[in-house]
Order: sequence, then structure tokens, then C-alpha cells
Amino acid sequence: MNVLDAVVRTLTAYIVGAVCAALLLANIAVPEEGAVGLAGVLAIVFANAYYLLVTFLAKLWPPIGYLLVIPTEPTYGAGADLLWAFLRTLIPSIVGYLLSLIPTSIIVIDPALQTTLVLGIIGSTQSAYYAVLKWAETRWPWLSILLGGRPSAQPRYVPRHRAT
Repeated sequence: MNVLDAVVRTLTAYIVGAVCAALLLANIAVPEEGAVGLAGVLAIVFANAYYLLVTFLAKLWPPIGYLLVIPTEPTYGAGADLLWAFLRTLIPSIVGYLLSLIPTSIIVIDPALQTTLVLGIIGSTQSAYYAVLKWAETRWPWLSILLGGRPSAQPRYVPRHRAT
């Protein structure tokens, strides 16, 4: 699996997390002052829960891996694959959330629009952060640390099944 495949799998989880957070927030009453923070937290929780759930279920039934668009899954060598996969998804989520706080603390706009802005910024910054570091770690393995892993924890993707 190449860098693009890894980015697509992770980006899929981020998109699902943002959509789930937006749908939930659209259907529950949340005070305006708490909506922005809740949107960010929910996007992170849903994205990482989705990634972990699909990755775990794909071990039991490989075709479920298609819920991350590309069904191959990472192998990190001996040890806790799910832990490393979780960390490599969670760290960019947190970075995206923290970066989303910068413009929302500077720009004063309608709270509903601000919540949408936060979800958009989280999605785009975490995706960019992950994609750039994923590419960079192929040249400089020590950058794996910025994705929550040790340099030797770079995943390798091995296809387990083929589409028919």
C-alpha cells in the first residue's frame, strides 16, 4: 500500500466523523457557547471510533474494510496494531482541533456558522497534517513521532483479500 492509500483510509474516517458530528449537532439542542467545542470533540470521537471499529471488524470479516474505501489494513510488525493505528489517527485529529481554535477565537461570526467552520477546519487540517507527515516519513522515518508512533512503528499495508 502506498502513501495515498493510507491517506484515503484515514481521510475517510475523518469525513465520517465530521458528518456524524454535524448530523448529531443538527438534531440536539446545544447552547451556542458549547456548540463549537462539542463539534470538535464529537468529530474526533466519531472519526476515531469509526476507524477503530472498521479496522477491528475487518480482522474478523475482511470485506468490511471497504468502509474505509481501501480495504487493506496496516501491519506494524509485532505488537498492538490497533493501538498504533488509533494513535496515528488520533494525533492528527487533535492537531486539527487545536488549529481550528485559532481562527474561531479571532473571527466572531454566527455560532451555527462557526460550528460548521470548526468542522471544516478540523477536517482539512487533520487531513493535511496526516498526508504531509505520511509522505515525509517515507523520507525521514523519525517524523513518525509526530504521528504518535516511534520511527520503527511505520505501518506496512498488506492486502488480505481482493475485490471480485
